[in-house]
Amino acid sequence: MAAWLERQFGVPREQSWKSGLRQYVFADGSGDDSLGYDFLIHDGDRTLLYEVKASSGDRGEFELGESEVERASHLRPDEMYTIVYVSHVLDSTHRRITPLPNPFSAPGLAGYRVVGTSMRLRFELPPGRLVPSP
Repeated sequence: MAAWLERQFGVPREQSWKSGLRQYVFADGSGDDSLGYDFLIHDGDRTLLYEVKASSGDRGEFELGESEVERASHLRPDEMYTIVYVSHVLDSTHRRITPLPNPFSAPGLAGYRVVGTSMRLRFELPPGRLVPSP
């Protein structure tokens, strides 16, 4: 993926690669998986954020973590968030790189189907005395 972006934009991977996985290639102590994206490229007046999702097959399905949802849903006007799906990541003869739109931007989820129904909720306990359970 880093090589693909380097060919697309001419930005060296050591400059654009921001995820924690860069540690295994550059061993420079930088890289942060809490950013919500894997690669960052400044292209003129735009900032391009790329989140990579890879699969050993081609199911066309991925999961976004909390930091990715947070980042993709809160962009500045000059930012563009793209998900890059790499199918058959372990098979160079069938590998395919597919850029996908940000599910939180217009037209939103139009090209996606939500899979699963889990929901995580947080609430504040009201102050006061404890009520014994039944």
